[in-house]
Amino acid sequence: MLLSVRLMTYNHAEKITQCLESIDAQITSFPFEVVIGDDFSTDNNMELIRLFINRSQNNNITYRILERERGGEYDQTRQKLGRLYNFINIVDHCEGKYIALLDGDDYWVDPYKLQKQVDILESNPALALVYTNAKIDSEEGGDYFGEPTFYAPDYPADPLKSQHFFLQHNYAMLVVTVMFRKRDFDEPLKETMLRFATGDFALYFMLSGKGDFYYLNEVSAAYYDHVHGESKRFSKLKRDKHNYEQMDLILPYIKQENRHLFRIYIQKYLIRSVFNIMFRKVRQDGLQNVPLSDILFVKWKHMKFRYFYYYIKLIIGKITYRKA
Repeated sequence: MLLSVRLMTYNHAEKITQCLESIDAQITSFPFEVVIGDDFSTDNNMELIRLFINRSQNNNITYRILERERGGEYDQTRQKLGRLYNFINIVDHCEGKYIALLDGDDYWVDPYKLQKQVDILESNPALALVYTNAKIDSEEGGDYFGEPTFYAPDYPADPLKSQHFFLQHNYAMLVVTVMFRKRDFDEPLKETMLRFATGDFALYFMLSGKGDFYYLNEVSAAYYDHVHGESKRFSKLKRDKHNYEQMDLILPYIKQENRHLFRIYIQKYLIRSVFNIMFRKVRQDGLQNVPLSDILFVKWKHMKFRYFYYYIKLIIGKITYRKA
């Protein structure tokens, strides 16, 4: 099998048919499989998936639903290892040389997305990952195109992105655009990924140590941004704090010459997180016109102060990455 689509889904009944239609519309010169892992949805998500598969007309596609039961082996391991085990379990069941990532509330807009990405990986054996641009569907109904990921004023024309470039600029890859080699999804990577609050955050860091990324500057997919998404289950403060505490696990994947950049990246990540959350809270409370000094020193009650203190302590204190 040349390609597997990892379709991870939970309570996506509102969007799952659109997602499946975008898969079925893919035009490829090769057969591929779609491996579906539903994490015990409580809506009619699975019913809609089965109905769609029964009427699929694309003979190049084999759909496989991972059968799971409450109290079964998957459920027991899932309770022990957490929600990211669903991601890993689906990929473990994929037989493809390449893995394309898709969640049940996102969809693809280019019918040649999979063909283009497979062609790039096939012709560049040293590449670790291919990703594209995407548009964002907001919960409010807005529809806008995202900036090119890794955007910077001196954004180079070369589509190859090294780990150095990845660390030098803020990564902004969306899962719905990504395809990578299954060979790189090894046991150490999976064990590390499970330790993070958001799996894609860790996955991209680790894959960048296995090869360059290729950026295809085309809008091939749509990401649904809504308040009930998986990434919104945790407060951003708690998620970023948890991710930071695990960063030592990523060090083996960071090349020696890039470890200084890695430390700087993490410091910027923390600072950005703190102030994004602070000002988002200010905007929500209608305090846009409050002086900056008041926001920083008087209005700190709009944040959980203990987290703010924790971040600042880590940023200016003794950071483990300086030893690397």
